[in-house]
Amino acid sequence: MGYDCTLHLIDEQAIRDEFVPRLLGLLEKETALDRVLSNAPELWDKVRNSLAHDDPESAASLLCQLAVTFSACSLPHQYERGFALSLWQDQEGDLAVEFPAQFVSSPEPLFAAVVQKYPALHGRFPDWFTGNYSTGVFIPSSRVPEVLAWVEQRVEKYEKGDRRNFKGLLGILRAAGDKHLAYWEATDLAVPMANEFPGDPALMMAHYLGNEPTSPAKRMEEAPLTAHSSGLSRSIVDHFLICGDDSPFETSLWDLSVWPPKFLCTHPEFAPRAARSRTGRWMLMSETRADAETRSFQPRLFSDIGKPADGDFRVTLNGTERNLEACAFLGDRPLVFLDVPNQAKVGDMLPPPLWLVDGQWNPLPGLPDVPARPSALPRYVQDPVIGVVQLPDESDVVIWDGEGYEWRGDRFEKTFDMQARKPEQYFSAVLAGNDGFFYLSKRCLFEVHRGGLPKAHVPKWTNIMFVRPGPPGALLLQEGDNKHGDVAKLYFPADGTFIHIEPELFDDSEYEFIYWSESDRFIVSYQKLMAIATSTVLSLPRHNAMTGRRVKT
Repeated sequence: MGYDCTLHLIDEQAIRDEFVPRLLGLLEKETALDRVLSNAPELWDKVRNSLAHDDPESAASLLCQLAVTFSACSLPHQYERGFALSLWQDQEGDLAVEFPAQFVSSPEPLFAAVVQKYPALHGRFPDWFTGNYSTGVFIPSSRVPEVLAWVEQRVEKYEKGDRRNFKGLLGILRAAGDKHLAYWEATDLAVPMANEFPGDPALMMAHYLGNEPTSPAKRMEEAPLTAHSSGLSRSIVDHFLICGDDSPFETSLWDLSVWPPKFLCTHPEFAPRAARSRTGRWMLMSETRADAETRSFQPRLFSDIGKPADGDFRVTLNGTERNLEACAFLGDRPLVFLDVPNQAKVGDMLPPPLWLVDGQWNPLPGLPDVPARPSALPRYVQDPVIGVVQLPDESDVVIWDGEGYEWRGDRFEKTFDMQARKPEQYFSAVLAGNDGFFYLSKRCLFEVHRGGLPKAHVPKWTNIMFVRPGPPGALLLQEGDNKHGDVAKLYFPADGTFIHIEPELFDDSEYEFIYWSESDRFIVSYQKLMAIATSTVLSLPRHNAMTGRRVKT
């Protein structure tokens, strides 16, 4: 479902003793809503006018929305994308559950004095979502314990990974039970992309804000990030963390190979992509003008990332500056991949990447134009899989449209039959011997060697987001949603075993990335860096990757 939902704690006595008298003009004292929201007078007047002039259902709906906003000015509330008790029956697959009708209560008793003045409101209060900007299930404080017990019983039946989807709901219901408060849910009072919050933004909890209550593990270490780290773009290049943002308009870098990670520098540009050569040169694909009406991310080269750029090398073809999708190095030579235009249609030919030769950007010889494929999204095409793999013998493999090409004589030839396809957001790979590497295709793990065919590893793992090096002999597979609820799996391809890396090893949250560091730690991040020792993970039980059963060691 496409709703931005908020789950609220409600002080019923405050609604009756403060909210309702203030609405009816019987209380001059400011409420929390007046103190928090600068437009509070307009909100009060809007509901008062609706009560006097609108149809009863519209007036009751607005009254409920304002009451929820009033509560959000003094009590915590949880943001959820597309989930609330009113939407549980609309979840996918086995997660769909119909919330029992006997648990649905009308919020009308909260507003007895308002109904007395406007009798037409009786029986018109919503108790379920009716669309955007509506309130849903209301649970009075007296009934919260039995509803909480029912929810806990249902959630316990799900796979561990699915249970994580209900942490926010359970947290709010448990808080309501502990504090003898009511529960109420609403849609579209919060619109995160527009930075709109119901009530006091400091009281809203959400995964995307990184402020959900957590329980740090005893063996976890924490390190502060000494510069702006949250933003529109985060990526790991070699052992460096790069964070780019447009507010503030800057890009910062940290070295993750040491603990605590070492802050390197900040550049006054927004770089959503970056690359590093074998010799240590950097390329930031960045916008340098904060006031640019239309952003153009262009390559800037750095001999030393801690110093100003050597210069801009803008990509212009036929007199038109081209947008870019990614950047890389072939040896020490810069390479860029062109962005797929928004207006591209299935069958349109997409040009190959470009490299910098004598100050000019030229297509890589031997790489073909490729036809755009259909995307899972209607009216869009699929981005080709792109990247570069640096092999141990100092040869470089250009990944173009999911196939691997190497320099042969005076042109590139296909030497790796990969057949890689999206939806990976970024291409990632880990070396396999001297002539091969592991990579992802459709979020599954494959291994390929020069001249050979791709080999699938553990096909049932179908939501791998990144493959990264782990301790010797292991791959670190960062996962999206998965039935185990793992942050990642540490996979040992030689014997087909793996270790579950659960969020409880850190602080039981969800993380933007997980990385194995030369400092002998696994590092995760969501607005802060946390780490556990490699030995802690390696001491955990191993499981057979095909059966999932525990392996005796």
